[in-house]
Amino acid sequence: GAHRRPTGMVGGPAWPPGRVESSAVLVTLRAGGGACGFGRQDLAVAPRASVGTVWIKLEMAILLGTILSLVTYLMRTAKPAIRTMGFDSTAAARPFVVLADAAHPLPECPQLKMIRMEGEVYFGAVSHVGDQLRDLRAPDASPRHLLVMAKSMNFIDLAAAEMWRSEMIVRRRIGGDLYFHRPRAPVLSLWQRVGFMAELGSDHIFPAKRIAITTIFDRLDRSICAHCTIRVFEECQSLPLPVDGQAADALAPVRADGRR
Repeated sequence: GAHRRPTGMVGGPAWPPGRVESSAVLVTLRAGGGACGFGRQDLAVAPRASVGTVWIKLEMAILLGTILSLVTYLMRTAKPAIRTMGFDSTAAARPFVVLADAAHPLPECPQLKMIRMEGEVYFGAVSHVGDQLRDLRAPDASPRHLLVMAKSMNFIDLAAAEMWRSEMIVRRRIGGDLYFHRPRAPVLSLWQRVGFMAELGSDHIFPAKRIAITTIFDRLDRSICAHCTIRVFEECQSLPLPVDGQAADALAPVRADGRR
């Protein structure tokens, strides 16, 4: 019936049957005396210290994983694609196409640039997108009006809102303007909160591409239209023939070998 003492312990208290001691608790034996050299405070601190050590390591692992995930996300999303859109057919129901992927793209309108924004625009992507927008208007003869197809731009932040505001200001300064096709509800909500919608104007947001082109067409410079031989939009066909040539050149059907 007597309680057994653990092996190697001399003079210490007996352990009740069935008691399980944690191997994480370090016991310091008093040198030479053989008696246990810890008190109640030691017993309280030791397991806390052990658990604390494990917890700190776990926190560091979680922090490291979070940082790596954030870096991976930023690398993947910091350079959203901007595709130049246009047409490769003169058919009445022709779809919009990515010009870089089209086998026989039609020329672009010299006054209206159409792009598709693919991906979110936030502080990590503002530099890349801003550079791309500047490149679009860098040439002297670049289109002054810009239509952004923004359906794939799921969200933006304050830095992106300011970037679009700057783009609007620059384009209006050079005689053009900025327009958007189907921006997402969260994007519109942020623009509304920061006052960008009031500056841009609701008449610069379009629910359909055809409506956008018809509306923007009425705002194009007719003195440029008078000399244009591209006439890529259906609305262009209502204009008088170009002063310097035939409008049919650019819209002639494209043959299989790429020639008109």
